[in-house]
Amino acid sequence: MKTLVTLIALAATMGLSACATTTTKSGPTPYQAAATGKFGFTDQRIEANRFRITFDGNTKTTRQQVEDSLLLRAADVTIDNGYDWFQIAQRSTDPKTYSRPKMGSRWAFGGGIGYSSFRTFHPRYGWVSYYDPFWSSGFYDPFFDRFDTEEITRFQATAEIILGKGPKPSDRTDAYDARDVKTNLGARVTPPPPPPAAKS
Repeated sequence: MKTLVTLIALAATMGLSACATTTTKSGPTPYQAAATGKFGFTDQRIEANRFRITFDGNTKTTRQQVEDSLLLRAADVTIDNGYDWFQIAQRSTDPKTYSRPKMGSRWAFGGGIGYSSFRTFHPRYGWVSYYDPFWSSGFYDPFFDRFDTEEITRFQATAEIILGKGPKPSDRTDAYDARDVKTNLGARVTPPPPPPAAKS
């Protein structure tokens, strides 16, 4: 019995952890710097005029929102460093898909005489069964009679950009005028939340 209780607690914890790390109560990921292990943008200078930029969205942030936020961050990095345009040297958008128990779903038990099985879904190994010899197949609890999963997806966009000064090169389709990008995409991303009001 202790084995089964431990497995139930472990699986429930895994499901809650996945939920906590992929969703927020406020909706799509706002345009803001990512704290450690959280969502938003991060920057890394590679050379004097070359940066790597990443934007991580939660499961409520669409692919388009993630990519718009990435481009907007590239424009801000360009302007903040005294440049006028940026060229995208490398760019990718990666979906990250997880399986988790559905909210309100129930666990599944089954098995033969003298034991019961507990099944959970692992993203890499698929369905995995655990067997507990201390529970008989006759055990039934209406709260733990089904186990349903759902797939959730979030997106991470990454780009390496090269910064330039002066007019944008007209012969480069992968070059962007930073101020034009900021003007056109600024209103399309989720703004960061206002700072907390000062206590009087």
